[in-house]
Amino acid sequence: MKLPWLMIAALLGGLAVVMGAAGAHLAGADDTLESFYKTAFTYHMFHVMPLIAVSFLIRNTGPTGLFANIAGYLFLAGIILFSGSLYYLGFAGEPVGFFITPSGGMALIAGWLSLAISGYFDWRKRSA
Repeated sequence: MKLPWLMIAALLGGLAVVMGAAGAHLAGADDTLESFYKTAFTYHMFHVMPLIAVSFLIRNTGPTGLFANIAGYLFLAGIILFSGSLYYLGFAGEPVGFFITPSGGMALIAGWLSLAISGYFDWRKRSA
């Protein structure tokens, strides 16, 4: 199923701004926890951008659209798992679970790989 990726990207971008502002005002004085929170924000905001690309690439049929859609799901999962777990750690001072943050990081990496595959198929289609 193709989700409305542009809308999701816009909502996640707005959420990143809210979380950045919350972190600036509510994060504790602990430098380590603040570092986790800043990492969460950076990765969150940075991974909104490829979702915008996904919203355009899924308009293609075949492997280009398929891999773009897969990338969208992976970026969404990565933002939720990776950034979400680090936001929690930054606020609460305790980790959510041992595998959640690395699983989110792996989803982000896989999202970039899927986006690259989508880009490859788009390039092949346009250069044929």
